Amino acid sequence: MVELLEMPIPTKHYSIYDPACGTGGMLSVSKEHLFDKATTASERERVDRFVTVHGQEMSPTNFAICQADLLIKNDQQAKVTLGNSLIPHSATSKEAGDQWPEGSFV
Repeated sequence: MVELLEMPIPTKHYSIYDPACGTGGMLSVSKEHLFDKATTASERERVDRFVTVHGQEMSPTNFAICQADLLIKNDQQAKVTLGNSLIPHSATSKEAGDQWPEGSFV
């Protein structure tokens, strides 16, 4: 699936967002895919500097696994939140809603 992105090695900021990230597989693999495409140290540095990954997951268990995976990979720029991307966030609701309602991950 990630190979369909056809993203070039970035020269400006790119943000990859997965609104139902589960355990974070697509987030991790998408950045790794760009690292694999990089042929020079300069290109690898640009991927590390310009590509950020963001996700949201409504299952607390999957969210925790995703957070652990990103911590193990030491991706300082990755940001994953616990919430349901299909409903608006409300402070009075029992369920956390969309934490990125207006694309604030860009």
